[in-house]
Amino acid sequence: MSEAGKSQHVLILRKAAVRFALLLIICSALGVLVERMILQDALLQMRVEAQKEMGSLRISIEGVLNNNTQRVQGLVGYVVDSPDVSQDSFSSVASFLIGKDEGLIRNIALAKDLVVSHIYPTAGNEAALGLDYRKDRIQWPAVQQSIEQNKITLAGPLELAQGGMGLITRYPIYRDNSQGKPDLWGIASLVIDYQRFLEAIQISSYSQIYDIALVGSDAKGMSGPPFWGTMEGMPKAPIDVDVYVPGGKWVIIAAPKGGWPRVSSKVWYIVAASVFVFCIGCAVILGTVRFEVAMVESAQELELSRNDAEWARMQAEQANRAKSLFLANMSHELRTPLNAIIGFSEIMSHELMGKIGNERYKAYAMDIYNSSNHLMEVLSDILDITRIESGDLELNETVIAPDYLVKSALRLISDPMDKKAVKLEVTVPEALPNISVDARLMRQVLVNTIQNAIKYTHPNTTISITAHVPEQGGVAFCVLDHGPGIPSEDLERILEPFIQIRPTAEVTFEGAGLGLPIAKKLMEVHGGSLNIDSVVGQWTRVTLTIPPSRIVT
Repeated sequence: MSEAGKSQHVLILRKAAVRFALLLIICSALGVLVERMILQDALLQMRVEAQKEMGSLRISIEGVLNNNTQRVQGLVGYVVDSPDVSQDSFSSVASFLIGKDEGLIRNIALAKDLVVSHIYPTAGNEAALGLDYRKDRIQWPAVQQSIEQNKITLAGPLELAQGGMGLITRYPIYRDNSQGKPDLWGIASLVIDYQRFLEAIQISSYSQIYDIALVGSDAKGMSGPPFWGTMEGMPKAPIDVDVYVPGGKWVIIAAPKGGWPRVSSKVWYIVAASVFVFCIGCAVILGTVRFEVAMVESAQELELSRNDAEWARMQAEQANRAKSLFLANMSHELRTPLNAIIGFSEIMSHELMGKIGNERYKAYAMDIYNSSNHLMEVLSDILDITRIESGDLELNETVIAPDYLVKSALRLISDPMDKKAVKLEVTVPEALPNISVDARLMRQVLVNTIQNAIKYTHPNTTISITAHVPEQGGVAFCVLDHGPGIPSEDLERILEPFIQIRPTAEVTFEGAGLGLPIAKKLMEVHGGSLNIDSVVGQWTRVTLTIPPSRIVT
């Protein structure tokens, strides 16, 4: 193997190493990305579920507290109507208010002049009778707040004078005095047994799944201390739910036991998928390496073949240039004697220098004239096609109206129409936009197209020439004849130079087969197109499309 081949092998191996490294990085990054997306989705679902569960706990807490708040308000209304309430009547009303919740509600009490004067049930709560709130440094701040704000408040959980822990809802009672101004009568209170309250809201069932802390003793929200559970050891990023209680709020802080998951449940599937993709990628890279090595081994042969092909291309281009140069030179060389033959034969056929003795000589002179003109047309076509193929053709652009362009072209082809008795039906609106083209070349395009239609159409038929603005813009000329038609497999061949399509083996047409190819190339030089549609035995339509860029507004 040559030194160049060895260096290319080394380069291939280095590229393969880089591809392996990139593949590893991409597979790892995709795996991590997918894992993070799945984990984030799982965390979001878990937080939504936790929020839903804590919402249920919030509803339970608010339901229990609000239900008992209603009872205190009922007691206040009773006292306002009967300020000199006796213990017996109070016990009757309190018993009714407590109803079936005697286990949950420790007692209902009235503190006339801020001293506990009535309490139900009395048994077990005797220690609370006679309690002066103003002298109780623990309860007085909450009582004072309730009086100042004149609204129901919640205190606790706190230790009760009669023992145990409780939640106390208090409501100040005001009555209008003789001057119509409100005077403080006292305080109505309801004590909820704290343990029974926890059982009522079933917090233990929630704490089996979640680490929970209730924060906001005395309804102080996040500024109050935790009174159930603890914040110590609470997993990171817990959820919090506000619980609105009389006089303020509590806050539920919760997170799943053991904390939020750090990986998703699909992590091993993701790892397996990443490894699988990495293996597939490695196989592809190895296959690529083998292919590149094989390409390197055959590089010299390919280089030799490329050099041979380049040499052959150059030879072909030289031959083509030589052909074009020969045709151009021959056309120029032949046009000079042909001009003399045409001129002299025209003089003889029209007897411009005097009568010809024999009429047959006159007919021969006319044949010479017609044949020379035909040969001149063929030479002109050959010269045009060589100029177009060599790239020597330059456009001399002018602005012209489409209808004028068609009329000037028709003036050049009156003789062929008369000989074949062909009628022309021209529909070119004057309102069509002007176009910027080489008028001489576009006139030649129309003449070649119309002459081709005349040549192939049947005698005594009509050739239609129309023009319109197509959907894509620009201007389109259409030439429709009623000749033998063109088979679909020959539509492309007919646009190649020196190709003629014969309807039958016996029928031939004059010309070198250059009319439509020249017209097509001239349209392409203008940035337009020439398209042919045909139905065999019925008609052929040639469409010449000028692009929108050549429209002059």
